[in-house]
Amino acid sequence: SDSVKKADIFPELFVAAVATGEKSGNLAEFLNRISEFYSKQFEKVTSRFISLIEPVFIVFIGLIVGFIVT
Repeated sequence: SDSVKKADIFPELFVAAVATGEKSGNLAEFLNRISEFYSKQFEKVTSRFISLIEPVFIVFIGLIVGFIVT
């Protein structure tokens, strides 16, 4: 956990999970939990981004079709 903390690129939650996993002897379990957490966070952010981008693409495609038709 010291190396992870010194790297200064990981979030505090990850550093704390690694430190706790080392102390308890269950590092693999804690890494699995933290990977599940970050996977869910990534899916949430991705789905929000896609739901915001969809209307822009629809308008863009509508403008292209309208330009071709006229």
